[in-house]
Amino acid sequence: IRDLNVERLSFELGTIDFRKASGERMPSRRPFTTDNLDDVDSRIKVTMQLSIFVNLEEGSIVRDVTDCDYAEEAQLIVRFKTGDGEITGIEKEISLPPAIKNLETFKMPPYHTDSMLVDFVREVENNLIKASRSLRRRQEQRKELIMALVTTFAKQLLEYDSDHFSYASFLFHVPIPGSGSRPGSGVSIATTTEATADAIANVHLDDAFPDVSPEVMVLPMAITQFPAPEGFLLKYKFSPLKKAEETVAELRMTLVNQIPTLCGPP
Repeated sequence: IRDLNVERLSFELGTIDFRKASGERMPSRRPFTTDNLDDVDSRIKVTMQLSIFVNLEEGSIVRDVTDCDYAEEAQLIVRFKTGDGEITGIEKEISLPPAIKNLETFKMPPYHTDSMLVDFVREVENNLIKASRSLRRRQEQRKELIMALVTTFAKQLLEYDSDHFSYASFLFHVPIPGSGSRPGSGVSIATTTEATADAIANVHLDDAFPDVSPEVMVLPMAITQFPAPEGFLLKYKFSPLKKAEETVAELRMTLVNQIPTLCGPP
């Protein structure tokens, strides 16, 4: 118990209404023994403080205290419901500190009735570490794609999220076909004499990226004597297996093909 940092251990024992059982107005003087609890539910509640070790350089939770820069405390509660001398149910909950509450992929492990409490705590720690590494890996993948976009479209960049790498915004000028554009011309290389379809493209990456595809919202700019069309989501196929540079190249071609068609004059 000491090794598990158990903070509180409480027993909520059930009671028996002897008046109902015996028909007496006053409780029976029958001894209150464990035999009388066979048909009554009771609970055993275990509250533990769980130390979570964080490494700043890795930006994730680590197992060994010697590798951490600081520790956070989480509260882990396990409730055992018993009846008829058996465990009839187990409830589990964890309260994470604000600094690490964004572990969306963390899942509470199952607690089997034949498991030891110490084994369950180890599984909780393992799942926290896995979720933290997954979060770090997702952030690195978001950063890789956003920075590839920023590098490729540096002249068109309006702004981007340099903290969490969740979005970037660009202003594109795409030559409209048949308006004097040069063969093979692409995003933002239209001349001043060419008619262009101008649009802002907002790229948003979900926290679950790359499991969730990037969302690219295109907001057309108003064209002289023509009202601006409504914004639309860019249609393209995203593959999480492709490198960031390949994804950016595909986005570029999709923008070239779709912006003139959907943003140009009617």
